[in-house]
Amino acid sequence: MKRICIIPCLLLLLCFFGCGEMVDVSQRHEVDSLNLLAYHTRYVGLDTTMKYSKMAYEASLKADGTLYREGRADALSNLAFVQYMLMDYDSATALYTQSAELSKNIITQAVADIGLMKICYITGRNDEFLDYRHEAEMKLKRLSESVDEMQLLPMQFTFLNYAKSEFHFASATYYKGILHPELADAEMDAVTNDMGIVNFDIAQLSRYYILQGDYETGRELGMKFNLTYMLASASQHIANQLINE
Repeated sequence: MKRICIIPCLLLLLCFFGCGEMVDVSQRHEVDSLNLLAYHTRYVGLDTTMKYSKMAYEASLKADGTLYREGRADALSNLAFVQYMLMDYDSATALYTQSAELSKNIITQAVADIGLMKICYITGRNDEFLDYRHEAEMKLKRLSESVDEMQLLPMQFTFLNYAKSEFHFASATYYKGILHPELADAEMDAVTNDMGIVNFDIAQLSRYYILQGDYETGRELGMKFNLTYMLASASQHIANQLINE
């Protein structure tokens, strides 16, 4: 009976994470490492994030034609983030869409949905924001019900926690923007009650404190870990407070 149970579980994991690709282990390791470097430098320097993302994208296709599909999809997602930060929302939208279409990994697809949520909010497309939010919420719900996080690879674990926290951050920002502070507070409370999703990701932890209004802590983390964007964001909020006093 145990053997009968194990096989469907393995098939489910393959479906969720697209791990059935027949790619060389060294290629997978190289691309995943580059994508993680790109991810962890996204608030340090966009040029560095762009460099590692492009390297991951190029390494995902070997000279013999072997394509590491999931690695390429993650590289596209990182490149989309860069374009989002540069306020090139058309390019960011195209890249997130390509990433979601290429990937069979539900985490990567959720990250794309959340990225598109943020773009829709900034560009004033509220109905589309809610559509993407619903898609992301359903994917995260499926993951919470079906995935043992202890079995995830480091990159999958990192991106899953990013998706969870960023979903709440983007939702809180939206609800605050449309003057529903009680809903915004509920989104932030969801993170407060599950701090494990940000405690091991300094950039997301800094974002958490900034969104909570604890700008000093957000600034300290930005300064300590050279998170230039977080440092600038927190410092600007502090300056605005001083002006308004």
